[in-house]
Amino acid sequence: PRPPYNAKPGEKFISIDLTNHTVAAWEGDKVVWGPVEAVHGSLPSPTYPGIFHVQTKLVNAHMKNDEAWDGPYDTWSPWTMYYHGGYAVHGTYTRWNWVQTNYGGSHGCVNLKPAKAKELFDWARVGTPVVIHRAGVI
Repeated sequence: PRPPYNAKPGEKFISIDLTNHTVAAWEGDKVVWGPVEAVHGSLPSPTYPGIFHVQTKLVNAHMKNDEAWDGPYDTWSPWTMYYHGGYAVHGTYTRWNWVQTNYGGSHGCVNLKPAKAKELFDWARVGTPVVIHRAGVI
């Protein structure tokens, strides 16, 4: 596949494909992990396209919002990598449906099954680019 980002040879980056609802890890122009299924944000809390960078990595992150559009939530998410404010790639134990819909996605984060989130967490470093795109285009 054609990389969605113009990486230097060997440069690591995370690709989040909003069209195919997948996450992959790349090194330069080669996929080295994935793609794996993911659930990203949906209306009215979308995941926004762009180029970001892993800012913080937390083995277990406390996520709480008393004013979410679908009601309050208070949960712990494993293998969390924040890339823009409160937006993160993380594992989730509470999701039972892995089919992306227009409603019922995440609150803007990118959800992975915990085992897959740990693999990506172990591979990435703070500073790793996170490229969020649709159908291969940023």
